[in-house]
Amino acid sequence: MLLRPQLAIAYFREQVANWLRSDIGETWEHGLAAVAIIACFLYVGETYIFDGIRCGRVEDGTSTADTFDDDVKESCSDLSWQWRLAEALVAVLFTVDYMFQLMAAESTLMHVVSLESIVDLLSICPVLTIFLPSLQVSHPRPPRLATSDPSQS
Repeated sequence: MLLRPQLAIAYFREQVANWLRSDIGETWEHGLAAVAIIACFLYVGETYIFDGIRCGRVEDGTSTADTFDDDVKESCSDLSWQWRLAEALVAVLFTVDYMFQLMAAESTLMHVVSLESIVDLLSICPVLTIFLPSLQVSHPRPPRLATSDPSQS
């Protein structure tokens, strides 16, 4: 006997809810939360700290980027493609987790306003800039200081 689509969807939702309430489901949730926390620290560190030091964004106006070779100067960007790939992977994981939680929730409103769903959605927000470039905030590079070449004197 074939199930009608509504019964199949209800059965699938029940199975997802049971799985999320099991030990494996709880482990999945804790693992995803740990990945989110690590990803947030890495995102802030890569974007604002590491790139800031490497590219010479120094408060006193000196540019340390001049002391590096050309390869480092060319790679001085806000986010590398490897970092964008990692963000996309985290976004996919959290989107899947969010959809599972939404399907397993007793009521949709109960899950949408829960703290867990808010954390899930906030962890996806930085990754949206990959797919929606207009959301990106450009970090202007500091102006290069004019260096006096002693050979021209």
